Formats: sequence, C-alpha cells, structure tokens
Amino acid sequence: KAIDLFFFLFLLLVFTVSYGVASQALLYPFREDSWSSAAFELLGRSYLNVFGEIDMDGFEDDLKSGHCTFNSTETFCHTNFTKYSDEITVAKCDSDNFTLECTKDNLLEYTLVGQVNYYVAFALLCMYLLFVNVMLINLLIAIFSNTYENVEQQSGIIYKTQRAEMILEFRERPPLPNPLSILYFTFIVSRQIYQRYIKRINYERDLQKMISNLPSGRHSSMAYRSSLMEAECRAQFIRKTKLEAGNQTVSALSRQYHDLSNRIMRLESQLVSTSDKISEIHEVVSQRARTKIKPSLDQWKGMVTHTLSLTSPYPGTDVERFPLSKEQASWKVKMDDYKPPTFDNKSIPHLDPINPAEIKFNHVDNNGVDRISFLGRYTVTGGNHPRNPKGRTGLEGRGNLPRWGPNKMSIIIVSRYKETAASHAQGSSMIVNKQGKPVAEVLLLKMEGSDNYVFPQGFLAPKESSRHSHQRILLDLCYDYQSRTKQEQKSLVHSIDLVFKQHKEIERTYLDDSMNTDHAWIEVVVASVHDNHYNLPHNFQHGRGVESVEWISLVERPQIHANMTGVMKKALNILKAYNPYMTPPTSPSPERRDVRPSGSQEHS
Repeated sequence: KAIDLFFFLFLLLVFTVSYGVASQALLYPFREDSWSSAAFELLGRSYLNVFGEIDMDGFEDDLKSGHCTFNSTETFCHTNFTKYSDEITVAKCDSDNFTLECTKDNLLEYTLVGQVNYYVAFALLCMYLLFVNVMLINLLIAIFSNTYENVEQQSGIIYKTQRAEMILEFRERPPLPNPLSILYFTFIVSRQIYQRYIKRINYERDLQKMISNLPSGRHSSMAYRSSLMEAECRAQFIRKTKLEAGNQTVSALSRQYHDLSNRIMRLESQLVSTSDKISEIHEVVSQRARTKIKPSLDQWKGMVTHTLSLTSPYPGTDVERFPLSKEQASWKVKMDDYKPPTFDNKSIPHLDPINPAEIKFNHVDNNGVDRISFLGRYTVTGGNHPRNPKGRTGLEGRGNLPRWGPNKMSIIIVSRYKETAASHAQGSSMIVNKQGKPVAEVLLLKMEGSDNYVFPQGFLAPKESSRHSHQRILLDLCYDYQSRTKQEQKSLVHSIDLVFKQHKEIERTYLDDSMNTDHAWIEVVVASVHDNHYNLPHNFQHGRGVESVEWISLVERPQIHANMTGVMKKALNILKAYNPYMTPPTSPSPERRDVRPSGSQEHS
C-alpha cells in the first residue's frame, strides 16, 4: 500500500532532518548562512550517508571550515574562541611573529569546543547510521511483509467480489451481440410502453364500459361503490391468506431443517464411534497375526533400519561412538548428557565445505546437488547442521561421507536365471529350479580388502538421472570403461543399452550403514536389470578398487553385507525366483531342471 511507503518516508525524513540539523550545528557553530544556502548541506549530507557516502576527510574539512573563518590563512588569534593550553597564552597572540594554523589537529589539541563538537558529531553519525540502515530498513521489510500477508488473507474475498461483479455485469448485458442488441432494447422499450400506457388505457376503457352498463340513478352509484369495496376486501383477504400460507411454509421448512441437522449430528457421532470400533478390531487382528506368525531372526535382519549406524568404532578409525541403546537412538527421547564426538575424515576428498553454514538443505542447490531426503523434510539444527532423520548415531560430523545431509547412492542389481553349462552345447536353455522356483544369479563385486560381496554401487553425480548413474557405475566398476579404446567403449555402451531396456527402479530409501553419522547419512536408489538372453558382455575388467567381478548363484545365501539383505530379498520377489532367505540355511536340496527352447524368454 502507498500509505505504508509514506509512513516509512516520513520516519526517514524525521531521522534525516534531526541528524542534519544536529550535525550542522556542531560542525558550523559560528557560521551564519541563510536556510537556502545551508539546505543542501543540512539534508544532502545526511541523506547520502544512508547509502554509504561517508567521507571522513570531508567531515574533518567541515569541522575546520566551521570553526575557523573562511580565510585559509586564519590563525587561532583571530578565531571566535581562544581556549589554549598552558604553553600557549593569550598574550602571545598580541605578538606579530606568533602564528598557529587553524587545522583539525590543532583544534582537537588546543580547544575544548573543537574536541566536544568533533566527537559528539562523530557519535551522532554512528547512531544515525545504526538506526537508519538497520532498524528502518528492517521496519520497511516488516511493513511490506505484513501488507502482503493481509492482501493474501483477503485474496479470497476480493476474488469472490470481483467474480460477483462480473456475473452481474454479464446478467445485465443484452443476450444478443452488437448490432443485434438493438432488437433486444427495442423489445424492452416496447414492453415498458405497453405496461405503462396501453395496459392502463385498456383498464380505463373496461372501467368505463362497466359503469355504462350499470343502472342510472343514486341506487346505481351506491351499487358501484359497494362492488368496488367488495373487490378491495376480496383482494386484501387473498393477500392475507397467501401471506399466512407462506409463513406456515417457512415454519415447516425451518422445523425440517432443524430435524435434519439433529439427524446429521447423530450420524456423525455414530460414524466416529464406528471408526473407533473398527480401529480396535484392526488392532486386535494385528496382534493375533503377530502372535501367530513368528519369523526367524534371519528374516528380520533386513528390516532393521537403525542398527548398523550405531556400530562402534567408526569403520576404518579408532573413533568410538557415544554409547546408545536402541531406545535412546530416537530423537524423541530427551538426552541432556548426549555429547557425541565429532569426526571428519580429512584424508578423503569432501565435496562440501567444512562449514555447512552456506548450504541450503531440503532443496536442490544451484549446483544441482539434490539435498532432499527420501524420508521427507529433515531438521536443520543450530550452525546449519542437518540431523539424521532416523535418529542418533553417537557421532557428529561427516565421517567418511563426501557431503553433509543425505548422500545419494545408486545400487544396480543385475540378475539372470541360472542355466547349466551343457544346455548351450545342446541348443536349448535349461534353468535350474529349486522348490518349484527358478534359481537366480546376480552380479556381485568383491572390493579390495573386504571379504563380503556387494552390488555395483556409487554416489550420484549432480543433475544425474538414476538410470544414467546405474549405467555409469556398471561400466566403471565391472568393465573399467575409462581404460578401454573408443571402439570397445562404443561396443560396451551398445550392449549395456540393450540390457537396460529391462531397467526397473525398486525403491528409494534410507540405508542403515556403519558410515552414517548425526549430520551425514546414505540414501539409495536401487534398480534391477534382468538379463533375459545373456546379452551382458562377459569380458569383465576390474575397475578401481575392485578385486573381482562374479556371477553368484543364489542357491544358498551369499556372503553379502548386512545392509544389502533387504535389497536382495526385494529383487528376488520381483524376479519370482527362489529366495534362500525364506528358509534357514541347510544342505542343498536336489535341483530340478526345466528344458526350454533357446529362443524363449524368461519372465521376471
């Protein structure tokens, strides 16, 4: 609103004029000028100071020119005041050979008035800049924010009012467009003329005809008056009857409305009670189901969501986490003595700055880094540190992870059905079955210095799609793509593109991992690719940090990392393949083989 701006300008003018008058009086105590000549110096200097035009040399020149006369060779002996120290006396001013220039340093050293005026003017300048640049600017922002909120709150009323005005405007418009609207206006004028004149003429004509038909004389006049009175009474009776009937109808409708409202309220209370009963029944059924189904401990391993994150010491270091129980890991549990250690591994390349103060969490930043968690909006604590949405881990900092907050990682599961070696020589496809389901093989990696297998995995690059990251990770880790020739790279990309036609994203979720901390954690994008026709190239070449690339048969449970168990189960459910995690580990059962033509396709 304009009134808000005028209010702010009024306050700015008050501060500007106040400071200008005070500073002018302090810097020019003996100057006698007209208002017209001093107006610019009074207002111009104070207004320009708001925008940072602070010339301290000019400030000192103003002090000198204000306390001395306008002659550049003026000395203290001819100024308007003579307040000297003990070494310089007034008597010396009478001697002709005594000169002391009127400079800023001499004013501050030898005159009390110069000292007071200079330091008070400087203090006023500091207070003026503090109030105007900080308080008034923030006041302006608050005023406009309040105006915007008020307008936004009234936007619905304004919209409905304008819509009603538009509807009334269209209602009053003629139904025919120009120039055919002249026919509509002609009809309206004709109807008004008829109702006002022609209908009245017909009424008077009928009245004269009725009077002419009455008998002549006094008795006829009395009869006419009686008939008019009777007609008027009849009309009043009819109007009264209609009014009473309308009142009765309104009363009946009002009673029906109240009855209907009471019935609706009773129905709402019954629905609430019914909903509560259904919730109780559901809880009872769920409890019975949990008591009847007792899965083994191995089945629950993949469902734990915040256990490996409490592993101590932190992997690859001697840093011990703050000891926590399973219940204390939740942020909802208050712990006043929770003071975990902080660890940032400086030996690995971090992609984020050490201080996260400038990072915009819960958003995709300007560099394309996705800092939005798959679990929803997470809390950012003091110092702009993101907080692990799953709970405490007993360790602050980034640890071994490259970024603050969610570190997005891609995991690709490449699978196929297990076939016998003899089936290729016979020209047929023999799939190994177990317990009526096909046995799957998955492509797993063994990293250097580790005994456990892992899926091909890596961190997402900024602005990179999940499909592209899965292809890049598979090529880099399993085929050492960067060391290949251009012809080999072209052939590999073509083969991988054929296989990735079966690319299917499984889930996006939080990964319970021992590298997680309170301020940095891993979230994964898991996808599955099923190689129906064995199109994946077999010329594996280990990428950086990879010890071996192997097809592992899932007849029994492979030795994979604990946090990959849940991912493996979901992949096997999608493939409808034999799941070794559904039964306790036993000796291998006899395998049954189905023979299929070599050109057939397996359904995943």
